[in-house]
Amino acid sequence: VKHDLYSVQTWHPKVKTPEGIAEAFLEFAKKEGLSFVKKNLAPFDEEKYKCLMRNLEVVELKFSDIKKDNPDFRIDAEYFKRDYLKYEYILRAYPKLSKLSNLISRNLKTITRSSKIRKPFRYLEIGSINLMNGFEYKTEVIDPVKRKIPDRAKYILKDYDIAISTVRPNRNAVAFVTEARRLVGTSGFAVVRLKEYSPFLFYAFAKSKFFKNYLMRRTKASMYPAVLLEDVYSIPVPIFSTNFQEFIEKIVKAAHEKLEKSKKLYKEAEELLLQELGLKDFQPTKRNISVVSSKEVFLNARLDAEYYMPKYKQLFEKLDESKIQMETLESIVSMKKSIEPGSKYYQNSGIPFVRVADFSRFGIDTPKVYLPKDIFPEEKLRELKPKKDTILLSKDGTVGIAYVIKYPEEEKVLTSNAILHLKIRKNKQKEYLPEYLALVLNSLVGQFQAERDTGGSIIPHWREKDIKKVLIPKLSFEIQNRIDNTIKLSFQLRKESKDLLNKAKKLVERAIEEGEEKAIKSFTDNNILEKL
Repeated sequence: VKHDLYSVQTWHPKVKTPEGIAEAFLEFAKKEGLSFVKKNLAPFDEEKYKCLMRNLEVVELKFSDIKKDNPDFRIDAEYFKRDYLKYEYILRAYPKLSKLSNLISRNLKTITRSSKIRKPFRYLEIGSINLMNGFEYKTEVIDPVKRKIPDRAKYILKDYDIAISTVRPNRNAVAFVTEARRLVGTSGFAVVRLKEYSPFLFYAFAKSKFFKNYLMRRTKASMYPAVLLEDVYSIPVPIFSTNFQEFIEKIVKAAHEKLEKSKKLYKEAEELLLQELGLKDFQPTKRNISVVSSKEVFLNARLDAEYYMPKYKQLFEKLDESKIQMETLESIVSMKKSIEPGSKYYQNSGIPFVRVADFSRFGIDTPKVYLPKDIFPEEKLRELKPKKDTILLSKDGTVGIAYVIKYPEEEKVLTSNAILHLKIRKNKQKEYLPEYLALVLNSLVGQFQAERDTGGSIIPHWREKDIKKVLIPKLSFEIQNRIDNTIKLSFQLRKESKDLLNKAKKLVERAIEEGEEKAIKSFTDNNILEKL
């Protein structure tokens, strides 16, 4: 026993073997009087045992405890992690979600004759949820007359439904449905439609560590970890007073209002840009045939038909009509590549490693992987990390996403090789603003060029030499400044919305652990009520 418990192998020479495993087990064996314990050993030391247990990821359970709420009779160590047990012990007295909500399991195949399904509807996938803000989700418009209903489609959603991802619960993908008009959800969701419980309060709870850990514990080990609908509906849900419920509702509703204002401002900036470019009412042609000379083909070094789609030519003809000066991106910004250390360096803590899937034009999400803090010398790390006003631009996979680094925490990340760092040249800083450039790259002007350049390949890859040739319209500094100020205000409101949702989540967690009174007092001390 002693030999086996001490022979712990480590993958890195600097990582020391965890101490105390053998000692803790031997003390446990003494306490329980197990037969292999030698008589000449020192007697059981309770104080030593408690100290060892506190410093190890170890729990001691009775067989009767193992059988509780364990229908599959799991005995793997992961199922009995200390935090899992601690959080469930706190929740054990509350009613299960199934008592507070209607179980939604309407399969679309049973209602295809409904007039609702004959008209175009919007389709929500799990990956379309913005994890930073559950009020945001992208939907695809599908016409069931022209296209078959997706096999994964399952739910017809209503306002105030909460869609919880049953796939990869560690992502904590939870969508609060506020615009359910003709919205259909994928089968990868558990849809919660509450009876009397506040959906705003439940949303804050669903983003908490209690909810996440409950589902994580029940994750079935596989390539794509998932939980069952029964696992979601079996979670105990805390019951709070009316005052506390109203307090949380105020915070969550305020967060939603700020987000809506933020989206409105961003749209205003987009419309101002398109108006100044003469593209506000631009409707690209749907024709997919064009005739080009061999000279043009060889000058572009592109033989694929996608490059010559008529809509691209139509866009630049429209820009030419506006007589706006155009400059190449290379003449405006310097470009720096990122890194790709390889998956062997991926870990659960350290330096946040941002990949294309981890950011959008609206911000950087919490990365799914991290890199060791000592992966590069300090000087090299400072060089690789993006600075304020750096524009991140994706060039692989989902190409053409542009986002401007704004906040101090965003300067502490490393980015993958699929993301370029763009910095406005010193001689151009009085002619172009970062937010304006990012908006152009995210607009029709930038997206059409990205789409044209990456066409004809299975996995989109925007070559650096093509990115350098991207044409940027040069608007007056006054217009750019208006756009810049509008976007900055939009992002400020977006950040305030995110912060409020995070505060609501923390408030619910503290109320569960310490009581409503202490939780509310801690937040009123921070002037949250006054801000609302």
